[in-house]
Amino acid sequence: MKKVILFLLASVAMVSCGSDDGDGGSKRPSSVTIAGGNESAIMNMTYDKGRLSTMTSSFNGAHTMAFTYNDKGKVSNVAISGSSTDNIVFTYDADGKLSSLMHSGQTALPFTWTDATTVTHDGHTIKVDSKGDLVMYDSVSFTRDSGKGAFANVKGIDGLTLLLIDQTTLYYASKKPVKIITGPGISYIMNNTLSGGMLTNATFDLSGVPYTMNITY
Repeated sequence: MKKVILFLLASVAMVSCGSDDGDGGSKRPSSVTIAGGNESAIMNMTYDKGRLSTMTSSFNGAHTMAFTYNDKGKVSNVAISGSSTDNIVFTYDADGKLSSLMHSGQTALPFTWTDATTVTHDGHTIKVDSKGDLVMYDSVSFTRDSGKGAFANVKGIDGLTLLLIDQTTLYYASKKPVKIITGPGISYIMNNTLSGGMLTNATFDLSGVPYTMNITY
């Protein structure tokens, strides 16, 4: 799994509902497994009032992310503990768009929005759609599939914000499922399976090695 994430991100950059939902029981992922070759990663999620409360990941060593939200319902702080530790602080402008991100002990990095869906951050140009799903990251483009993505019913956080926290979320944490990822030297086609209109399974190939992603709600 590490090879998949690092290979893709190098190109980019250079589950049942929890009982604590409390908002009507919309489907949200409780676990995501991605495996291929001799690699695998497992992510487990809990929720509070439809918002992501914790996410535990086995990728690069077991670690847990705990999410805090501001009075507007947007994620403001992520405390990471376990094999890696960090405290990530997000701020927003008057329009509710990301304005800065700061890791523990580091200087805050700004987001500069050139229009409603295009932003520059830490030397990268990123484009999102109206739902916050990635459309472009530098020279890598993302095409979306029909149906609902695994995070279609998750409140308070979008695909871009999650990618900045944990790179594995690129594959599943979106409002619409990713179908095609293309860029210099890469081309992934996600063969998605939907159940009840929501993403439950996907397969893709990396250098001849098949990978499978399974999502439990």
